[in-house]
Amino acid sequence: MQGETAPPACLIRWNVLSLDQWNERFASARRASLLQSYDYARAACPLLGLTARWGVIEMGGAVAGLVQILETAFPGHLLHGVHLDRGPVWMPGFGTPDHVAAFFTAFNRAMPRRLGRRRRFIPEISDTPDMRDVLQRAGLRSRGSSYQTIWLDLDPDDDLRRAGLRKSWRNELTKAQKNTALHVAWTTNPQTIDDVIAGYHADRTLRGYPGPSVKMVRALARQFFATNNLLVGSVRVHNDTIAMVMVLIHGTSATYQVGWTTNAGREYHAHHLLLWDSSVILKQRGVRDFDLGGISDDKDGLAIFKTGLGGTIIRTPGFYD
Repeated sequence: MQGETAPPACLIRWNVLSLDQWNERFASARRASLLQSYDYARAACPLLGLTARWGVIEMGGAVAGLVQILETAFPGHLLHGVHLDRGPVWMPGFGTPDHVAAFFTAFNRAMPRRLGRRRRFIPEISDTPDMRDVLQRAGLRSRGSSYQTIWLDLDPDDDLRRAGLRKSWRNELTKAQKNTALHVAWTTNPQTIDDVIAGYHADRTLRGYPGPSVKMVRALARQFFATNNLLVGSVRVHNDTIAMVMVLIHGTSATYQVGWTTNAGREYHAHHLLLWDSSVILKQRGVRDFDLGGISDDKDGLAIFKTGLGGTIIRTPGFYD
């Protein structure tokens, strides 16, 4: 198209960093998604029969970003599957439309669409007409509706963040904090991991909502526990556990993975306690961005609850190949 400028030159170098080097760079990125983290690959690959590759994105001689892909391949690569989920991860100062165009053009050239290759991309970019146009010009095809999640910025201090809570959310949190019958515990051990997963399985079976399989949740819990990046919180009243959450830390970002609550938990606003306390704990651990999890509708009850904590809805373009 006349007037368009060529994207900057992009080089993707695979498997050139040590684990420490990868994690150091990953931790410097804002809103780095769980699915791009090394711990996620370590958990998911054995379970799903995949292998992982880790790429350094270079532009103009600088490290512009990181990308993790999961693959299935048979001898000779006649059959090849490649998943790039919620990536790439951009370093500070990168991630503009020109950078996105350069990356996906280079990636598409390296792994073109062909017979026997199945590609799945979930680009971690804003869902705007300009960005969709960038992906189309890079050779990608849209295969699904946009994906939405809610990110919470943990940079402001706790008092400022509390003042920014939706008034009704803050009032319910205050009620829960003043209720001496409620006991909050952040104890991450094999027993609490089993408890939160069992509760999640029962709740998901009863209510029928989408979510990761129990096998996947258990694999993630095992891996993130091994690297001290797992938080499990619970609320008890008398001798009954009425709510639990599992949070995964990856770099200076974190993700609300699963949680459940009972009728009593809803009555006592137990999840207000758990989400607020988790945000405080994460900030103390140096986490700057908290992914509160995907939503299907920005006006449903779950989205309203999460945005009440101060989160911002982020829309990405969805699935591509």
